Amino acid sequence: MYQEPITFFDIFRASLAFVPLIFIFYIFRGGIHGFSYERKSVRERRRFYNENKDAVFSILSRFQYFENMPTALQIQFVKRLLLFLDNKNFFSRKMESLSFEQKVKISFPAIQITFGFNNFNLEYFKQIFIYPTQYLSANQKDYHQGEVNAKGAIVFSLDNFEKGYDTYHDGINLGLHEMAHALRVNSMKRRKDNILLNEKFKKFRADTTLVFMNLENEENSIIREYASLNFEEFFAVCVENFFERPRALKRVFPDLFDDLKELLNQDTTQTNPWANSRKVRQILLY
Repeated sequence: MYQEPITFFDIFRASLAFVPLIFIFYIFRGGIHGFSYERKSVRERRRFYNENKDAVFSILSRFQYFENMPTALQIQFVKRLLLFLDNKNFFSRKMESLSFEQKVKISFPAIQITFGFNNFNLEYFKQIFIYPTQYLSANQKDYHQGEVNAKGAIVFSLDNFEKGYDTYHDGINLGLHEMAHALRVNSMKRRKDNILLNEKFKKFRADTTLVFMNLENEENSIIREYASLNFEEFFAVCVENFFERPRALKRVFPDLFDDLKELLNQDTTQTNPWANSRKVRQILLY
C-alpha cells in the first residue's frame, strides 16, 4: 500500500487538535485559585512568600483583626495578601515611592473584606494609586480622599488611609470603604465569576432599602450621614461599621448586620469571625 510521506504541514495540522485541551488546562490551572498568577512562576511565588512572610507577619501584628486569628488562618491571610500585592501595580503620586510596608498596609483591607471568599483578588483592578493627602480627582474635578473608578483603578490618600486604622472603632475607615466599592464593582464587571455574590448583593439591597431611605430620619444613627448620598455609599459605610463597630451595628440594625454577615461570610461580633463560616479554600504556593 502506498502512503504519502508525512509533511510538516501534516504535523502542524494534527497539533492544532491539542490547542483546546491546552487552553482548558491553562484556565483550570489558574481558576482553581480564583485567578491566574500571571506575574510569577510557582518557584518565584514560593520564593517571594518565603522572603517576605516574616516582615508581613510583623507589619500585620498591629492590626487587631489579624491578631484575633488562629495561626493557621494568619498564614492563609499572609499568603493571600502577598499574592494580592504581587498581582497589583502600585503607583505613588506627588510623593516618594511606596515602601513595602505601605503596600502591605494598603493591601490589608482588600484581604480583610474578602477573607470569607475563595475568590479574593479583585481581578478587575490592576492599579492602585496613592497620594500623600486628599487630591484633585481627574474624574469629578473635586477633592477626594479616595475613589474607585470604572477603568480598574483604586485610589487612596495615605494620611486618611492610615487614620482609618489608627482610630479603628469610630466607623470611619477609608481602606475598608474603598475596598467595599471595589468589591461591588468587581462583582459587576466580572459577573460570571461572581454569580452567587451578586445574588447576595441583590438580597442585601432588597432587605435594606427601607433603612437606606429612612437614614435622614434616624436619630443618633451609627451609620453616618454620608451613607445617604446613594446606595453604593450606603453599602460602603455599612461595611466600615461591620468591621469597626459590629456589635453596635447589630444592636441597632440586626437584620442589616445579618445580611452583611451572610454576604461577606464572616461574623465580626465574634472574637474569631470565621469560626462558623464555610471553609475558606487553602491557598497553595507550590
